[in-house]
Amino acid sequence: MDDVKAKGGKAIICTSVVRRRFDKNGVFQDSHGQYVELARQVAKSKKVPLIDMYEKSKELLIELGSHKSTELFLHIREGENRNFPGGKTDNTHFREKGAKAMASLFVEGLKEKKIKSLTKNLVKK
Repeated sequence: MDDVKAKGGKAIICTSVVRRRFDKNGVFQDSHGQYVELARQVAKSKKVPLIDMYEKSKELLIELGSHKSTELFLHIREGENRNFPGGKTDNTHFREKGAKAMASLFVEGLKEKKIKSLTKNLVKK
């Protein structure tokens, strides 16, 4: 991060997005431990903007709930995708819909932090 600043760059720290993990009662469960808080601490100590993707993605998953949130992740039925002929259940990686949702949350964070150098040329679709 210091190297970025030394070269005239402007660093931004993003926390990790959540993994899809709910208990048997449909209550969201953390899976990142201390990692997210460490990123927050570094951003604070280095005085670098933080986009808290963890909180943003957590809110989205909780809003969608255990069942509907599967639409964002690689939950592929047998025969649905030639790359995964036997199907796949992956609660970490996203389908296109999930990737777009996370990108929208990131842009939302940029706007909240008023990082105009990265938002001024965005086109709304």
